[in-house]
Amino acid sequence: MRELCERAWPGLKLSGRSDLHCYFWPHAASFLSDNGWFGFLVSSSWLDVEYGFALQEWALRNFRIHTILESTAEPWFEDARVKTCAVIMQRCKDEVKRMSNALKFVRLTVPLREILGERLDESSRQKAAERFRNLVAETKKDAVRSDFRIIIKTQAELWNEGLRVARLFELQKQREAAEAKSTGESHADSSDDDEEENDEESGSPQDPFATVLPSGYGGGKWGKYLRAPDFYFRIMEQFGNRFVQFGEIATIRRGITSGCDAFFMPRDVSAKFLADYPTTSDWKDAPIYSPSKRAEVETGRVKLILAGNGTVHPIESVYLAPEVHSLMEIDGPTIDVGSLKHLILLIADKPSDLRGTHLAKYLQYGEKTSFASSKSRAGPVPKRSTCAARDPWYDLTHTKRGHLVWPKSQQYRHIVALNSDGLIVNCNLYDVTITDQVLNPPRIVAAVLNSTLVALFKIYFGRYAGTEGNLKTEVIDVNLLEIPDPRDATPKVVTKLCEAFDRLSKRDTQPMVEEQFMACRSSERVQKLKELPISLPAELRMDDRRDLDLAVFELIGVSDANERQKLCDQLYLETAKHFREIRVVEIKKQEQRAKSQDRGLRIDELALDVWDALTEDERLSIPEWIESNFPRDWLATTPDGSAKLPDADDMLDAATVFFTSTRGTRATRLNCPTRAHAEVIYQLAKLGIRGDISLPNPAEKLAADLSLRLSSIDRRADELARSRSTDESRIEDLAALLKHWMILGKPENT
Repeated sequence: MRELCERAWPGLKLSGRSDLHCYFWPHAASFLSDNGWFGFLVSSSWLDVEYGFALQEWALRNFRIHTILESTAEPWFEDARVKTCAVIMQRCKDEVKRMSNALKFVRLTVPLREILGERLDESSRQKAAERFRNLVAETKKDAVRSDFRIIIKTQAELWNEGLRVARLFELQKQREAAEAKSTGESHADSSDDDEEENDEESGSPQDPFATVLPSGYGGGKWGKYLRAPDFYFRIMEQFGNRFVQFGEIATIRRGITSGCDAFFMPRDVSAKFLADYPTTSDWKDAPIYSPSKRAEVETGRVKLILAGNGTVHPIESVYLAPEVHSLMEIDGPTIDVGSLKHLILLIADKPSDLRGTHLAKYLQYGEKTSFASSKSRAGPVPKRSTCAARDPWYDLTHTKRGHLVWPKSQQYRHIVALNSDGLIVNCNLYDVTITDQVLNPPRIVAAVLNSTLVALFKIYFGRYAGTEGNLKTEVIDVNLLEIPDPRDATPKVVTKLCEAFDRLSKRDTQPMVEEQFMACRSSERVQKLKELPISLPAELRMDDRRDLDLAVFELIGVSDANERQKLCDQLYLETAKHFREIRVVEIKKQEQRAKSQDRGLRIDELALDVWDALTEDERLSIPEWIESNFPRDWLATTPDGSAKLPDADDMLDAATVFFTSTRGTRATRLNCPTRAHAEVIYQLAKLGIRGDISLPNPAEKLAADLSLRLSSIDRRADELARSRSTDESRIEDLAALLKHWMILGKPENT
């Protein structure tokens, strides 16, 4: 499809990560003559994500884009998990006409049927649509009405915005190149394919700044013209020159990609083991993988760590450091090291220098043990692609620590943490390094970033996952985010920012959604709550937050104290309103999932919904589960065909499994080391598992655990199926599909 589009439009380079609809645009438009019209009803994602930037550039260079419409009042497709927009364009070869064209971003705030009015027949429907079309076409300046809003941007303005973005991307690439040259390290993102806790569904390229096109166009956040509130445009119109794209003053990079968090980012269980095994005699019974003395742990020279597969190992403390694993471990604008749950292995020594250490034994354990992964086949840690690319495979010491921590995913709390201790952060968080700490002290930047103004504005630079309330901000999104410029702060404003930030840091940050909405679980009740006037949530009633926000308004040039108070009130109202709307949608979606059997969903759709309720361990297929939990001592290749296992008292073939592919042909023998191995192979064959598989020796424990695992799968599949339906036939079908996935693995394309 990419080749088809490139033949029709030479120079068009769509990303391989593009949504399928992106390919239909250039193909359909290839049939247009000059001045021909093009209308498309598509996902709104192209307005903001990286793969949409090429589509934006193509449209700006080949069309007059007349209108982009989106509705906040109704979904145009009930079951769609993404927003939908309508796009109206006209083929145009004249660059002057294209660039002077005024693009109308139309946000509908009431259902379309209310705008069009009563329509009795096809003729009246057509006339109503034409009246609305003419109204939009004849609008010459921004307009706000009770039923819709129009924001107008010329294509030249959008093009120049894209050129500015390209310059920012080039600046970031220069910074990364300079840093790589000075350290001798490459800062390109590693592959995430073997990183089970990463989620790159958004389609970010490995090089987030590689989207600049030959024309010099970088991209644009067009979605904000549809979704940002009127308050945003008023602020930017009056004080926009006091804002800066965050990437101009900072470098934003993903936190560390270890290649196997379960191995490299364990938990410290030293205190628990010291309490549970209080004497030297008790210590002998502690389930520790390799021997260690209690005194070593008691003095702190050695820590006991819990790996992701549940095993406990001793490691010298000098090789461990605290790691910030997720936003859930951060309670406010500063990080409490004592509240962190994970450690990270930091080892620069050569293997020869580690002989005789506990760490050496742990590394050997990682070299032979497979850790479970939901994104790739389980395998020994050094063989995972990210680890294999390092030399040595375990060295994470080149990680650069940032001044601030920005969360990739966020919902109702707004926290950008000051990283005063230089902690390492996980890849689900972003390291933010301030490029000029003299002009932009990290503490001042942290104060600005934790303001409610940034909490609201970030929403229109990120993207929500589906139609629910989990906001994701990719590296590019954070770079493009417009923030109050800290460089404009006077000494007086600096003092106010610091004092308010210090007070804010002494307490936990609360959700920016009204308490009664957070407590609500019923769509019926939430509809009643929606009728109530907006009341500010606790976070927006805090004096420290208001003082911080007032200082930020002074920073952007609001000189009048009374005006700052009024703007603060408007900001809080808009913020509370937004998060109320997000929470209402979330409650409705949660209830729809709980009652999904009444919506006539297909069995596979129900199964996909249920799959998300499983733990990581439950999602492991039987082969992955075996590889993750047992040594690999004996490699067997299970052939095709029907399996038969002789009786246990068979003197000759008790440890042999016979496979017959067709009637009348001679059976294939698979000789096993022991009867227990034969029983496991027979069980796996009956489950439909074929090919190479490594089993432990002895295999008695595996045989027993496999029976328990299969019984647990039966119970769990039935339990989850019954939680989604009351129809026995559907329960049976859903449970069967879930069991199939839990045994053989869920197909990647489902």
